[in-house]
Amino acid sequence: MKKIRMIPGGRGGELTPFEPGERRVGRPAGVPNKTTRVLKEAGILAAKIVGFPKFKRDKHGDIVAGSVQATGKDGLIGYLTFVALNEPRAYLGFLGRLLPLQINAHFDGQVDDDRQLTVEEALEELRRRGLHILGDDRPQAEHPEAAQC
Repeated sequence: MKKIRMIPGGRGGELTPFEPGERRVGRPAGVPNKTTRVLKEAGILAAKIVGFPKFKRDKHGDIVAGSVQATGKDGLIGYLTFVALNEPRAYLGFLGRLLPLQINAHFDGQVDDDRQLTVEEALEELRRRGLHILGDDRPQAEHPEAAQC
């Protein structure tokens, strides 16, 4: 049985010192703050209620103020689709927090480590992917994914 060492405390009481790594009070490790959890649940619920909203656009393509109405269509996915289409900066910020910070990718058998590209082959590969090389005046090949949009 471990003997607890007592030390004198203020106002005539006694204190027990903390052991290294000991926690006595507070939330257990990994449990989110209650306020954070409640706000997250409320945000998700609100997005589900709104869904993909009905709205009107002006002649410039902007959403007319006051015209947005909740429909509940497609719930949370509908709302996130609406945000992604109309507020891409906000949506990308959201995705940045949602996606893991570290990606552990494995490319076994997908990468040819022995392949040696000449400078000209490397430049051609960059051009093919739509990247412009400074000082290169040749026309760029169209990026294949961009052509599909």
